[in-house]
Amino acid sequence: MTTRRAGFTMIEMMVVIGIVAILALIAVPSYQDGIVRDQINGALPLADIAKTPIAGSCAPNKALFGDILICYWWAILGSNQ
Repeated sequence: MTTRRAGFTMIEMMVVIGIVAILALIAVPSYQDGIVRDQINGALPLADIAKTPIAGSCAPNKALFGDILICYWWAILGSNQ
């Protein structure tokens, strides 16, 4: 009488682990890109909220495009005083 073995061989298990590893190498960078996109999309409404006070504080000073950073800091420091 021959006995029948149950289960998988070591080679079959190693092939499955290799396939899973390849899929993980493809999936992880895509997942990280999605996380970054979600963080950027979440920050855009906050930037729109801050845009109005910054533009309002720079408009009286007639700031040029190069002066926008100075205007931004003036808006932050001016609001604290």
